Amino acid sequence: MKKYPFIIGILISLLLVAGVYTTINSKPFALSKYSQHKDFKTIEPAIKDNLQIIKENPENDSAYYSLGQSFFSLGGFDDAIKAFNEAIKIAPDKDYYYAFLAKVYAAKKDYPQAREAYAKASEINPDKLDHYLKLAWLYYFRSNEEGKSYDVLKKGLEKAPNDKDLLFEITR
Repeated sequence: MKKYPFIIGILISLLLVAGVYTTINSKPFALSKYSQHKDFKTIEPAIKDNLQIIKENPENDSAYYSLGQSFFSLGGFDDAIKAFNEAIKIAPDKDYYYAFLAKVYAAKKDYPQAREAYAKASEINPDKLDHYLKLAWLYYFRSNEEGKSYDVLKKGLEKAPNDKDLLFEITR
């Protein structure tokens, strides 16, 4: 596992970015016309829009999720965490809420919380292999816990024994 760690780290990072992008873009957003930010000019209107949606319907988990993404885009990690936690309170069965929460914690360098959120995401949706890859990445690269990283990858392989990404990671 020690062979070519820099190149492998870059490959894993690219997989993580692609996975987060897929997670964000494959799930429904709030009804805000600004929900999918194309540039920074739309973020502040999206925040206002989603706050209005939440005011009108405090149980709109998608609005909290979109609000969390907006805050994250602006670097407002604490506000993003609050928004994602509100979305999770309303809809605790949505794995991608936990996955994005994990992304925020990782950006804050709060790796134990990030691992906990990815673990919860993989518990909710055990068939989403990206959750296993990201959790293993956090163990391996951010905590130097190769054994736990291996265990997570092994658990993912129980779900998909022929997954090339999991097999690649577990054999290095």
